[in-house]
Amino acid sequence: MEANGEITQTPEARQYRSDTGTSMFSGATEGSVGHQSDNPVSETTAPSSSLSSQQVDLTEIDGGLSMLLERSRQSLGSCKEAVVFLKSRAKVEEEYGRSLQKVAQQTLKMMDNGARTSLGMSTQQAAWQRLVEVHETLASNRMKFSITLSEMSDYLGNYVKTKESVRRKLKETEQRYQKAIEESQTMLERARAKYEAQSSEWERLLVKSGNSKTEGAMQGQHQGQQQGQQSSSRSKNVGSAVSGIFSKHKGSTQESLERMGQEAG
Repeated sequence: MEANGEITQTPEARQYRSDTGTSMFSGATEGSVGHQSDNPVSETTAPSSSLSSQQVDLTEIDGGLSMLLERSRQSLGSCKEAVVFLKSRAKVEEEYGRSLQKVAQQTLKMMDNGARTSLGMSTQQAAWQRLVEVHETLASNRMKFSITLSEMSDYLGNYVKTKESVRRKLKETEQRYQKAIEESQTMLERARAKYEAQSSEWERLLVKSGNSKTEGAMQGQHQGQQQGQQSSSRSKNVGSAVSGIFSKHKGSTQESLERMGQEAG
C-alpha cells in the first residue's frame, strides 16, 4: 500500500518476506556446507598442486638468468610501448593546444576590433573576453603538457637504449661464461678418462709385479730345498766314508795309524 508517497507493507507481507529470506538463507547455507563437505579434498589440494607445479618449473630453470633476461625483454617492450604512446599523446596535445590558441587569439582580435568601432565594451563582451582568455590559458597549458610528455618519452627512450645495452652485455657475458663452463667440463671429462686409463694400467702393473715376486720367492724356496737335500746327502756320504775308514782300521795300533797318517801326508 502507498501512503503519502511511501510504500507500506502489511504484517502478512513482512512475515512472508522474513520466512522466505530465512528459508533462502538456510538453503544457501546448507548448499554451501554440503558442497564443502562433499569435496573437502579439492579445496585443500588445489594450492598444493599449483605450488608443486611452480616448484617443478623453478627447478627446471638453469640459474634463473634466462628468466631474468626474458623478464627484462618484456619490461623493455612495455617501455617502448609507453614511449610510442607518450610521443603520440604529446603530438595530439600540441596540435590541440596550437589550434585552441589560434582560435582564442583570433576571437580576441575580433573583439578588439569590435570594441574600437563601438563606443565601449558591454558587460556581456567583458565576460566573453574573460572566457576566451581562459581558453587561451588552456591552450598554453596544453602546450606545456605536450612538452612534458615529450620529455617523458625522451627519458624513457634513453632508458630503453641503456637497458638494452646492459641486457646485451649481460647476455654476451652469460654466453661466454657458459662456453667456458662447457670447455671446462670437456677438459674434466678428458682428464677423468685419462686418469681412469692410467689407474687401470697401474693396477695391471702392480698385479704383474706381485705375481713375478711370488714366482721368484717360490723358485728361491725350491732351490733352497734342493741345496739342502744335496748338502744332507753329501754329509751322509762323508759320514759313511769316515765311518768306513774307522771301521776298517778299528783294530789297528797306534803305530799303524801314525804310519798311515805319514803316508797320507
